[in-house]
Order: sequence, then structure tokens, then C-alpha cells
Amino acid sequence: MGRFVANTLSEPLRLFLAATFSRGPRKLPWADTGPDRYPETMPATSGQAGHTLHDGAPREPFRSVCDGETEMIARKLRIRGRVQGVGFRYSAWLEAKRLDVAGWVRNRDDGSVELFLQGDAAAVAKVEDWAHRGPNAAYVESVEGEDCALEDCAGFQERSTV
Repeated sequence: MGRFVANTLSEPLRLFLAATFSRGPRKLPWADTGPDRYPETMPATSGQAGHTLHDGAPREPFRSVCDGETEMIARKLRIRGRVQGVGFRYSAWLEAKRLDVAGWVRNRDDGSVELFLQGDAAAVAKVEDWAHRGPNAAYVESVEGEDCALEDCAGFQERSTV
């Protein structure tokens, strides 16, 4: 520290800064991220046996959403309340992207929001549960949902108001 700066600091603050920054480099506990640090998070590549967990038991290989083992469903929701002008569509887009759900969201002229969800049944249910709460600024009065046919949609998008 420069002489001027050191002279203008209070004594307790000066002692704290001197003690904190005079130790030299310290090893942080999370800095050790070598390949064997967390073997359970390392995916197996094709043609390679999977890594094992800490207890030595082999872990199951990753399953893709496209394996055909998941049940695909589609739901259309109508959300009513204070749901326009509060970031509901953007928050719905973020939630759907996070859970890998396809579909769309749009405002309605009557002040409601319409949400179409398509994907794994468990993920769609999680987004639907989220829709009952919405983002922090929203006030959800009701959510009406119905099962519907699967659409040919990739990803999630905001659509224009209807």
C-alpha cells in the first residue's frame, strides 16, 4: 500500500488488510479439480467402459431423452391473473429451456398467457407446477390445463399476442 493510503485508513482496517494480504498465495479447497477428483461426474464415451463411483461400483451409462424410454406428452395451459408485463413469458422460456421442454408461450388479448409444453412427462409436470407460481412479480389466479396432441416443434419460443 502506498504511504498516503495507509495513513488514511483506520487502525483496525489497516491491520485486517495487512493480515489478509501478507500471507501469500493460499490453496483453495475447490482448486483441486484433477480428473480423479470427481469421477462420478465424468461421462463414459462411446466404446469406453463407464467410470466408477467412489465405492467402486460401476455407474449406469447415460440415457438420452431420445432413447424412446421416456413418455412424451403435450399440455396446453391458460394462466390467468397478473401475468402480463411481469416477465412471465421470458421466465417460462427460461424454465422450459432449463428442463429441456419444447413448446411456445404467448400473451392473449384477454390478459392471460397461453403456454404449450411438449416433452418428457416429468419435465412438463415441473414446468406446469412452476406456472402455478410464475415469476416473482406475477400473481397467478388460475391455471387451466388440457392434454393435447404432440406438435412438430423444436426448442421453445415466444409467439406473438393473439
